[in-house]
Amino acid sequence: MKFTGERFIPGECNEEMTSEHINRYRFATALVGNQRVLDIACGSGYGSFILSEKASSVIGIDISEEAIAYCRSNYKKAAIRFEQGSVDSIPLPDASVDAVVSFETLEHVSEQTQFAFIQEIRRVLMPGGLLILSTPNKTVYGERGGNDFHVHELQPDEFRDLLRKNFAHVAIFGQMSEICNVIVTGDASGAQIADGPKIDNCEYLLAICSDSVLPAAPRTVYPRRDNPLRKLKQWANENDARVEELYSWGQKLDEQIAERDETILS
Repeated sequence: MKFTGERFIPGECNEEMTSEHINRYRFATALVGNQRVLDIACGSGYGSFILSEKASSVIGIDISEEAIAYCRSNYKKAAIRFEQGSVDSIPLPDASVDAVVSFETLEHVSEQTQFAFIQEIRRVLMPGGLLILSTPNKTVYGERGGNDFHVHELQPDEFRDLLRKNFAHVAIFGQMSEICNVIVTGDASGAQIADGPKIDNCEYLLAICSDSVLPAAPRTVYPRRDNPLRKLKQWANENDARVEELYSWGQKLDEQIAERDETILS
């Protein structure tokens, strides 16, 4: 399976995208210990594998036959199974999982299907079960040029409204990537923590939802191996060296001009 921009595939994407995707699943993994987890729109299956580190079992579901074949071939583990299915008709019984994880899915379907998707999540979740999902922040993400596979991206208020109409408790988080990838924490009500980066300015929005009291959110920071700060420092050092070369060349040129002036005047 080749990377087309629709599904993340480890080893075929740049470091910024890798840190974004891995950090989201690390965040979710800290919340689903010993639970039965559905990873809906699981893509290449790497996230289901990460979730299986702590979950008692993981079901990865994706609409693509190719993706499911790739998952089954690359992420074999007793605690994981992969099935084909769509977000608005999840092939699972009612109240059959403790938690649902779905990252970067909502924006790939229409507004109508987004609503149906949330209803399906509620159907397969145990009473009081946990939903953890993310979507690009349309306000900020659009500055990157968008994505041809996205159908209906959400503004922060649209994301909040969709979830709060369907779950009693919702906490909203932001995700941003600079020298590392960090998930910005809100409080239990989803309000912004004082003195922190503003969630609505983050490129991605995450949420934890439930009809029960929400668990404490993990704090996750994922370092980028391409560390932009290190690259900037390297560039600065190289630039300083070039400036020294130019300064030395300028001094020699001044000396040559002075010698010629002296010869002419004499």
